[in-house]
Amino acid sequence: MIEIELFGAFFMIGIAAYGGGVAAIALIEHELVLTRNWFTAVEMSELIAVSQMTPGPIAINAATFAGYRVGGISGAFLSTLAVITPSILLCTLLVLFFMILKRVGLLERIHAAVAPAVLGLIVGAVFIYFRTAVTDFSGLGIAVITFFLMLLKGATLHPVVLILMGGVAGIFLF
Repeated sequence: MIEIELFGAFFMIGIAAYGGGVAAIALIEHELVLTRNWFTAVEMSELIAVSQMTPGPIAINAATFAGYRVGGISGAFLSTLAVITPSILLCTLLVLFFMILKRVGLLERIHAAVAPAVLGLIVGAVFIYFRTAVTDFSGLGIAVITFFLMLLKGATLHPVVLILMGGVAGIFLF
């Protein structure tokens, strides 16, 4: 039955597609064009084009489109379900794992250790970005003023407003 084949193909794609939609394209092509001969190379490029231009993740869009083309409505449903099932299972297992860690008191200790490490990474990224973004005193002034506005008015001033203000200041200062 074609629906079972679709489910199996897209379940395997869902298992191996960690890394995002672009990583899934090669897997989808392998399954649909090379292994199962459901699509030609030209049809595959059309499938990718349609999947990229429609809203949503490319792997899910491709699964829905391919499933519909190969197996109709039921094929579209099962292909879509199949490609997301591995992620749902993994997330469920992770939640269960974290619940166990929380129950034995390890989660709080892990979080207490990880939070400063993440902060260190963020601060490091700020310094790396700072070297390329701030090249003169005008840029330093904009960065400092934006920083203090964020600290003082952070909850009431939208970040987009701060970015626009920096752009306007740049028009007059650079």
